[in-house]
Amino acid sequence: METQSLYLRISPKEIYYLKFILEAYDGMALLSTVDAAEGLVVARYPAEWRDDLFGLLSSLAPEIKPELC
Repeated sequence: METQSLYLRISPKEIYYLKFILEAYDGMALLSTVDAAEGLVVARYPAEWRDDLFGLLSSLAPEIKPELC
């Protein structure tokens, strides 16, 4: 299974929110914090989940304010 990584900078106060949302979608992605103060996180996900993950992140964008890194 091919795994990809997506680095994002989000609102620091939304890190746990995003982590819990992703955990609800069993197998979609694993979120790790790189720098909590800066809101830098990495989502590691199976390649076949890419479209679903990007769709979810798009719908959550107003809340988490993501930026690609």
